[in-house]
Amino acid sequence: MQLAQQVSLDLIWPPEGVPGFVYIGDGGALISTGISGGFVSVELRMLEGEPGLDLHSWEDIDEGDLVTRAGGIRLSAGMEFKNWIPGGREGLTPRGPALHRVRVSATGRSSNYDLVVDGDEPVESYSIEIWQARSSSAPIVHKHSSGR
Repeated sequence: MQLAQQVSLDLIWPPEGVPGFVYIGDGGALISTGISGGFVSVELRMLEGEPGLDLHSWEDIDEGDLVTRAGGIRLSAGMEFKNWIPGGREGLTPRGPALHRVRVSATGRSSNYDLVVDGDEPVESYSIEIWQARSSSAPIVHKHSSGR
């Protein structure tokens, strides 16, 4: 899964020595799912400010800054830039430079690790929360209990 503009990501996959499952680079973020292929459930929320932190419902929670330079943020899958947001041709955020904070919460990442899961039911769940930030902050791994 990716949150990105229409630019390539300058990332080493997976980045050496970086904890967590969300990797933020120049122009985008990669979210490492547990499965190799199959369906995941994604709830995406654009917020006015920082939301409360729910440590009880999720196994893993990562947070970091995402800087947009030209386009709006889009959600895509795999290594393609097709926008998966219905009716979101322009992206989730206004076009142009901005600093956003992204929090990704996940559960189910270790259940079918590195497998291709057949079927129409999602086997992992993700919550992506995005809000505009006033200043840069260090990335945070709030919780990492999945083992992945």
